[in-house]
Amino acid sequence: MTKTIDVAIFGAAGCGGSIHEAGVGGVASYERGREAFDRKDYMDAIADLKAYVEQFPGTENTDDALYYLGESYFGIKDYALAAGQYDRLTRDFPASPFQPDALVQLAADPLPDLVLLDVMIPHVTGFAVLEKLRSEPRTRALPVVMMTSFSRERDVAHGRELGANDYIVKPLMELDFLDRVARALGEHRAG
Repeated sequence: MTKTIDVAIFGAAGCGGSIHEAGVGGVASYERGREAFDRKDYMDAIADLKAYVEQFPGTENTDDALYYLGESYFGIKDYALAAGQYDRLTRDFPASPFQPDALVQLAADPLPDLVLLDVMIPHVTGFAVLEKLRSEPRTRALPVVMMTSFSRERDVAHGRELGANDYIVKPLMELDFLDRVARALGEHRAG
């Protein structure tokens, strides 16, 4: 019998889902978008924040707008579009203070059964993401299997110190990989 599991994968090829472009007319306003977000009027927030990001890319509030745009999509339960905004934030704004939060949001809801986390993620390390996952009550116990091309003992030890359930050195051997994922899931369900 085959069981399907939901896995969040964060790797060097990028993170998250796709972005569906939608035309929004008028002059964009970050402030108006934030006000709509704060009152949980997510559809209005989406319209203003999306227009702001499109009309004013790379400005002072663009990373903030992407984060709140992702949160607004989250509010209407459009997880693919939310993931797209978080992905764009993590890719295009590496210095943003929202960077770790965006990656955790990519993994947090709906909560996957397991996270496969590459050490080398663009603009941030997998170790930083793991620390953030372990610091949040909702994702603290989420099974995390780290992957890397580096087989240095100190990296493996560091991943385990931060709370990784397992650490796989690439290239992956299929049976070994499946055994380690099953073990991490089993430990999580037993704990």
